[in-house]
Amino acid sequence: MFKKYFAAPLLIILCLCCVQCQQDSTAESEDSAETPTPETPEDGESTPIIRQFYCTFPAETTTPRTNYSATSLDGINFTEESGTRFERENITDPDVFDDTQGNFVMFVSNGVNLVRTSSTEMNGTFVEDESFQWMQGSVSSTFAVSSSLKTFFCDNDDGISFTTYDPITMTLSGQTQAFSNPHGQGSICGPTVIQLSDNTYLM
Repeated sequence: MFKKYFAAPLLIILCLCCVQCQQDSTAESEDSAETPTPETPEDGESTPIIRQFYCTFPAETTTPRTNYSATSLDGINFTEESGTRFERENITDPDVFDDTQGNFVMFVSNGVNLVRTSSTEMNGTFVEDESFQWMQGSVSSTFAVSSSLKTFFCDNDDGISFTTYDPITMTLSGQTQAFSNPHGQGSICGPTVIQLSDNTYLM
């Protein structure tokens, strides 16, 4: 269980990155780019590329939303990659991770549901798995804890929970609440978890 240490707005450099990508990719449209998700390079990669995924919000609400990606060498200046990663109506918050089985998985949120997509290339076209179902919450963030993949998400009880992703069966199973937000104190969402040098975790 995570403990609450403070409640204050945090200014993150990703906000600046998202603005830069938005200026480059939507100069001739009414779209806005939001919900960036960065992916840092794996250990041993020769080129330290940071790849950021983000979703556009068309001015016309009936238009499908599109996920794009952009890369950076310094974490400040991003260049949008060619092509689109995924497109579907009413999606937000891309969550991309390596499933350790030769595929990259991207969860996107569709209301309180998660949609699972996958690709063999991180900058490739992701294809939806229409057999996948998850309705216990959305706006996820997945990362490796020891030898398993944990997906943190905004649950349906105004808190943050996590579940385990199985790369063999390509399913999520189990649910444990990591942080409970007292009712009446607003909603919390968009979890991101990191492991510190002393092996504790910060969300």
